[in-house]
Amino acid sequence: MIRWNSLQKGKIAFVNVGANSTHANLRSPIFEDGTFEFVPIPDLILGMMSRHVGLKYENLKAFNGVAFDEFVPPKHLKQFAHADPDFLHFTYGDYPNQSPRASNLKKLVPGDYLMFFSRLVPWVDGRFLGQAGFYLIGVFEIDKIFKNIFSQPEEEILRQIQTNAHIIRGQCDPLLYDGFWIFKGTANSRRFEKAIPLNKTTVEMFGLVDGHGHRWKWTKFRSDVSAIGSYLRSVKVVTDQADVKRILRVCSQVRQA
Repeated sequence: MIRWNSLQKGKIAFVNVGANSTHANLRSPIFEDGTFEFVPIPDLILGMMSRHVGLKYENLKAFNGVAFDEFVPPKHLKQFAHADPDFLHFTYGDYPNQSPRASNLKKLVPGDYLMFFSRLVPWVDGRFLGQAGFYLIGVFEIDKIFKNIFSQPEEEILRQIQTNAHIIRGQCDPLLYDGFWIFKGTANSRRFEKAIPLNKTTVEMFGLVDGHGHRWKWTKFRSDVSAIGSYLRSVKVVTDQADVKRILRVCSQVRQA
């Protein structure tokens, strides 16, 4: 179980990460016992670099005894993965000043939370089988925020964030130090052992509302998954302290992977 200093303070930002329906046959599996593997999006920029560094799909850490080469197609195994968030060292990079999707990250301060959710597909008897859904897969309690990185950070900072995919890009080409931010999590940060369904029930339990403060209009969409993907396409920040406490209480019951 997760033990935070206080469950009633701070804000929570919901961030959609990992392979999704636009990445064709790249999918993140959820197993029958609720455990999962996180499959990042491809890093096409690293793939074009002459200096070959970074993680390839075949080298990603498997947490559940099913190797990545079982569910990642062979043509992708030698590709570089944009392994962000980094659940081993608790860093996440994004562009709050450049990307409208990420602009709400500017509202966060140390002590707030990044709640990561991803699209997972059931993996049954060695193959993908069934409907995809959204699931919460981990949370970072923010310790430090390194903003507007336009050059290689000084050594003390670099040691803390050097495994992040954006830093790896910058070390390949200084032009790729292009203003990203890096969020560093505390030791209380977690990759969940089992994914938490993010569906209509949990959305309403968490008190998530649209940009105007209204409840979601589920009937506008062909499925609940479509509604979640649309409403949470951009980073959503929850500020109501009762909702924050409720969300963190649910997540505190999940074991660390």
